Amino acid sequence: MSIPLHNRSYSRLLRASNRRRRSKRIFSFTAYVLTFLVLSSLFHSFISTGRSVSAYEQAVLGASELSSERFSHTFSSKFEDDDRLVIDGENIVMVKVENVDGVTTELIYGATVGDVVKTLGINVDDYIITPDLDTKISDNLLVKLVKVEKTFETVTEIVPFRSEQVNDSSMYVGTSLVTQEGQNGVKEITILRTFHDGQMVEEKVTDQKMVTPVVNKITKVGTRERIDFSTVPGLNNSCVQWDSYIDQITGSDAERYWLKSVMRCESGCYAGANNGGLYKGLMQFSERTFAGYGGTNIWDGYQQLRISLTIYRSGGAAHHWPACTRLVN
Repeated sequence: MSIPLHNRSYSRLLRASNRRRRSKRIFSFTAYVLTFLVLSSLFHSFISTGRSVSAYEQAVLGASELSSERFSHTFSSKFEDDDRLVIDGENIVMVKVENVDGVTTELIYGATVGDVVKTLGINVDDYIITPDLDTKISDNLLVKLVKVEKTFETVTEIVPFRSEQVNDSSMYVGTSLVTQEGQNGVKEITILRTFHDGQMVEEKVTDQKMVTPVVNKITKVGTRERIDFSTVPGLNNSCVQWDSYIDQITGSDAERYWLKSVMRCESGCYAGANNGGLYKGLMQFSERTFAGYGGTNIWDGYQQLRISLTIYRSGGAAHHWPACTRLVN
């Protein structure tokens, strides 16, 4: 049989029951909060020990800041039965990227190595990329990046002058004269150096220009032979003497007139005449022609007159002495 509770007693029981319910609710809420904090901490620790994630990891997997090799392996094993995961007609694959700092693993949304480069924000002009950009990518493909840098340097170089000698027939053999002093030149050179990952692989000259021209040293060297008049027979400059000899060896007035006139035209009756060039002596023979007609001493005026008469008689005067023969005729 039930015993009715006193109103005051009932009120006390009701208040106690309410306190117990409130305590349970507070405990449950606290437990939920603690569980959330613990799980959040574990997740943050799980993804915070590796590399930076790509935009595709954030979009597809919900990763926010960092990812790890474990995270990547987990994702890979999730699709281990398929080589690639196709989304919107494109591929998501995991590739390895190697540069001077090491190897990283990247989750790439695309189909070619060009997509890898695009995703990583790489300027193709600054790198050597292998394999080619058109190469289709697959899981664990290794993409190598070699940073290319070029530098230019301009240097100056001294260009030494050369010494030149110029023959001068107006100067005697054994004498010389510096007519122009030498001066070194200055050349500006541009050098291109190419570096791969900081190591120089090529150095070449791309431009050269003279800043200061080279001035060569010029020295005149005498070629005129000195004549020892005491050792040369028939060496004088007396027209009277040579005219007398011509009168003895000629047989006609035309021969005498031609020899005397050409002798005066060619050498002024001087058997030692030498302009320092090819022709020498009383009738200005070349040594080759003189020797060809049996001459032995080109300074011997008697020999020159006899050989000249032989040439005149053979009709070769105009060929051997063209200028003076025209004047005589």
